[in-house]
Amino acid sequence: MASNELGRLLHDMHGNDILPSSNMLRCMVHVFQLDIKSALEVISPSTMKLRNILLSIRSSKVRRAIFRKYSRSMYEHGEREPPCLDTITRWNSTLEMYQEALKLRDVLSCTIADSIIAADFVDVMLTIDDWNHIQTMEQWLLLPAKICTYFSGSEYPTLSIASLAFNGLSTHCNKYLGVDVVVTFLRHDEKTTSTKLYELIQIFVNSC
Repeated sequence: MASNELGRLLHDMHGNDILPSSNMLRCMVHVFQLDIKSALEVISPSTMKLRNILLSIRSSKVRRAIFRKYSRSMYEHGEREPPCLDTITRWNSTLEMYQEALKLRDVLSCTIADSIIAADFVDVMLTIDDWNHIQTMEQWLLLPAKICTYFSGSEYPTLSIASLAFNGLSTHCNKYLGVDVVVTFLRHDEKTTSTKLYELIQIFVNSC
């Protein structure tokens, strides 16, 4: 009874973000992914450099051929293609881009340093600090990726499960990044959908 009443009150206060019949939270994974990508733009400038490098290699037959040449010489399993770029419409794609880039780090480094095309990458060279940052971001995204996969089932997550996920992510963000999860991860300075979801979860937690 108390759970049903809470669901009704939240639905009255916040409209369609809450399904009153089940206390399920709408569209959490979609909002969650949008916020991850927004946070990365702020806290990881190395990500944009990596994207620019991959875009440049993938968009040129010459640069792609040079990448393949180095991959053949470095990997016994044969020729490799440049890592795919991430995209806002494909969940967990940034993590996949990081993972592939880290696997092919030596090939990428040799490719952008090749004398034939080195001038194309003068403004986007990845330093050791950049690679360390990318590796840290790759580790940071492992938990959000698991949560997104878990929440991508046939039903919306309930408020109780969502509250556990948000609390876990808060601890996770502070551990890896040393940032305020409410300000950076959820963009709490703006009245975004993610902020509304966060407020809904806080109401639910405080009512328990």
